[in-house]
Amino acid sequence: MFALSAVRPGVPRGPVPRALLALLLAVLTLLAPLARAQSALDRTNFENLDVAIYWYGAGGVNQRAVPGQFNPFFNPARPTVIYMHGWQPNTVAGLKRETFDRSELNSNADVARPWIDRGWNVGIFYWNQYADEGEVKDAEAKIYTAAGPRQMRWRNAAGSYTAGPAQSVTAQFINVYRAAMNGYTGNQVRLVGHSLGAQLAIHAASELLRQRNAGSLPANLAPLRVGLLDAAFLNGARDYLGGKWPGEIARENVSFNRGTISYEYYRTSGATSNGLIGDTNQGLIDMVTMTEIKPWYFNAFEIDKKHRMAPGWYFESMGTVLRVKCTARPALAASMDDATLRNLANATTKFEQLDGKYTRGVGDDTFDQKGDGC
Repeated sequence: MFALSAVRPGVPRGPVPRALLALLLAVLTLLAPLARAQSALDRTNFENLDVAIYWYGAGGVNQRAVPGQFNPFFNPARPTVIYMHGWQPNTVAGLKRETFDRSELNSNADVARPWIDRGWNVGIFYWNQYADEGEVKDAEAKIYTAAGPRQMRWRNAAGSYTAGPAQSVTAQFINVYRAAMNGYTGNQVRLVGHSLGAQLAIHAASELLRQRNAGSLPANLAPLRVGLLDAAFLNGARDYLGGKWPGEIARENVSFNRGTISYEYYRTSGATSNGLIGDTNQGLIDMVTMTEIKPWYFNAFEIDKKHRMAPGWYFESMGTVLRVKCTARPALAASMDDATLRNLANATTKFEQLDGKYTRGVGDDTFDQKGDGC
C-alpha cells in the first residue's frame, strides 16, 4: 500500500514526477464524496434551503423530521445515530446528496439496515447546500461561524448562491436536533461525521454537552459517543478561530469532554492526515480509540475511493462483531459496546486491519491490537 503518511510537504527540486502530480491532484479532490445515491427528494429540496435531519427506514426510504409531525422511521424510545457528511462541491445542481446506499464503494446498498434491524433510529443531517463550495475551507468556516469568508451563503438547484441565516452550521444543527428529538426517552445518542463532517460532529457534541451541563438540555440528548470517519482537519490558522487551527479546536474539545464522550476514529486513507492539506492531528489521535482500515481492493492511487468508503464500512460494521486475530477480543467497530469502548478510551494501543483487505465486505476483517504482545 502506498503510505501517504510518508509524504512530507516541501519545495520540489527539479521536475515533479507525473505520478506525484496525479497523487496531489487526487488529494485535492478527495474530500468531496460523490453523492451518486439520491434520496427520495424532489427539486424543491434543492431550490429551497433544506437544512434538516432525515430519518431513514430499510431500503433507503426516508422522511424529513418535522416538529409535531409523526415520522414512521423515528421511535423516541430507541437508540439513535445521526450521520454528518462533509464537503459537497458541485452536487446541488445535480440534485444529489449522500444516502446510505454505499454500493459504489462498499458491498452493501443499504448500510443503515444493520442498525435498523437492531432497533436504532438512523438519520442524516443534511447541510449539503452550505457545503457546496468550490473551496473546502469556505465550507469548513460555516461549521464554526456565520461571519466566515462566504458567510452563510447556500447553493440552490440552479447553481446560484443565496444569503442564509446568520447562524453557523453547528448552531443550526443544534436547533434542528433539539426539535427532531423533542420528547426523546431513549438513552443512547451517537453522532458520526465523515471527513469535514468529523469537525462538525466534534463541535456539535461539545456544544450539546455544554448545554446539558448548564441544565438547558435533557441529559439523555447529549451524545455520549462520537464516530470520526477518515476525519479531515485542514492545515492553517483561522481568524474566526482566534488564530487557532481547526485541529487544535478539535483537540481542545476532545480533551475537555473525553471523560464523558467516547471518541472512535477510523482512518481509511492517509490523504486527509498526511500533512499536505490535512493536519496529521496526532495529538487528537493520542486521545481517542483508533483503527486503521486498509481497503486494498482499491489501488494505491485511488485515494479518493479509500477516503469515501469510510462511512459504508462503519455503518456496515454494526452487523458483526469484529475481532483481534490472536486474542479474539473485540476490535473497534460500530458494533463495539459502549462499555468496552469506554475502557479503551485512554489506551495507548491502536487497532490495525490484518485480514479482509482485498474484499469489500466487513465480515472477514480481522485486526491486530498494537501493543498486545501478539
